[in-house]
Amino acid sequence: MRILFAFLLIAFVMVPLLAPAYAQDFDLRDSNPIKGVDDLGGVVKKISDSLFGIAVPIAALMYIYAGIRMMLSRGKPEGYREAGKIILYTSIGLAIILIGEGFVSLIKSIIALGG
Repeated sequence: MRILFAFLLIAFVMVPLLAPAYAQDFDLRDSNPIKGVDDLGGVVKKISDSLFGIAVPIAALMYIYAGIRMMLSRGKPEGYREAGKIILYTSIGLAIILIGEGFVSLIKSIIALGG
């Protein structure tokens, strides 16, 4: 009961005293967290570049992992098949990422021709 009373005392007495400190004017236009980006297209480009920069090394690691798994299967068909699936799915994922990168450029060029 004492803990509840202490919590209510803090909540209803101390918080209103601190509220004016949190009610300051804040304008989001003055503090852009992404440097060099002013519009939504720039944000999308920055995010896609970051994802592309992460995806390529992950794909390389997956190819290495699949190769090691293929060698360690020692001729067992199920292990060899699983490693082949890893290579296939990694290739499909990498192709989708590369196509997506080109698709963004294609849409931008179409919009630029129309406007």
